[in-house]
Amino acid sequence: MDAEWVDKDFSGVDWYGEERAGDRFLRCRFLQADLTEAQMRGVLFEDCDFGNAKLNSSTYEETVFRNCRFERTNFFDVTLTDCKLTGCEFISATLRPLHAEGGDWSYASLRLADLTLALHTDDRNVARFSLEGRADAHARQWLGDELGKRGLDARALDAPAPYEMPAHPVSRGTTYGPAGLKDALAELAAWFGNAGLSLGSIQRQMIGRKLAASPVRCWPHHFDLATLTTLPARNADATAYVGAGLSPGDEYYDEPYFYVSVYPEPDPAALPGLPTLGHWHLRDFMAAVATAHKIVAVKNQQAETDDFLRAAVDGAIKVLSNGHGRD
Repeated sequence: MDAEWVDKDFSGVDWYGEERAGDRFLRCRFLQADLTEAQMRGVLFEDCDFGNAKLNSSTYEETVFRNCRFERTNFFDVTLTDCKLTGCEFISATLRPLHAEGGDWSYASLRLADLTLALHTDDRNVARFSLEGRADAHARQWLGDELGKRGLDARALDAPAPYEMPAHPVSRGTTYGPAGLKDALAELAAWFGNAGLSLGSIQRQMIGRKLAASPVRCWPHHFDLATLTTLPARNADATAYVGAGLSPGDEYYDEPYFYVSVYPEPDPAALPGLPTLGHWHLRDFMAAVATAHKIVAVKNQQAETDDFLRAAVDGAIKVLSNGHGRD
């Protein structure tokens, strides 16, 4: 068929025994879809949600799943041949028996607590590289060698980044030195871990409201953890976004902070009130912000943080849906 669908809701679709080849599905929803015994070849699924979908006995060949979410998805007797799964989330999914042959199942991660780089082939095959006392060039060499062992082209690591990185001694050859930062890194790891839970809840709520929300991911240009919700466009030039995330700290706040960003920026007078934990940041960017020092001062930190995020996201969506965004 070789067709492309973007932001389309296929929830509840019955594709029993469906055959598809070369299609592209971007930010689509397949909630409770039935793909039993479907046959897919050369298909791309990117930022798609397969919550409660049935993939029983379906087959996939040279198919790519990128940043997809599989919550309570049934993979019983699924066959994957030369497929690639990158950045996907599997939550309470039925994965056995699943047959996989060939393809690329690798992904890299960084353990913040001790700055250890890891390359995962599967849950049991993980190669690790400590950054302590090493420079970026050493990490590049190690990662390139590991990718080469898996038949992957390591030259992609040297491609120019599509964003600017702030100046730092490490970029000029200085080695990493986490040894003296043990407590600080452990604290930062805790913030990221807790944020993953809170932001994951926000992302699921957006999907439940049939909005296109990206998986929670680390955005490398600011190293923030966030999910981005795309609102239905009122016209071709008016796509709106609400981002919910955690920043480890920056030039605006010298501490971690949760934020809910709004684009396009509305008139400040139209911004809704926030729970006492948060305030509206208006300099250089517009976002509801809850800083670490306010969060640690409250009795129930997780509950109040979640309340802040929900209220700020709901308020931002309401403002943008009412047409208050300024291009």
